[in-house]
Amino acid sequence: MKNALTIASEKLCKPSKKWKPADKPEMLLLVNRILLENLLNNLVSSIFSESQFEFSNFFTDTFLSLSGF
Repeated sequence: MKNALTIASEKLCKPSKKWKPADKPEMLLLVNRILLENLLNNLVSSIFSESQFEFSNFFTDTFLSLSGF
């Protein structure tokens, strides 16, 4: 007699016949696009957060020089 853990692990190890990634390449493209967008957003936000201080100093200095202070 099999216990619930054995049955669950057997079901997880068997490939599903309901959905195969090769049957729906547009789904894989969508997932890849979402992952790529998240990676790009994280990269851009980390770059700007690290250099935010330099940007704020640059814009403050530029604004002060334009306003004549």
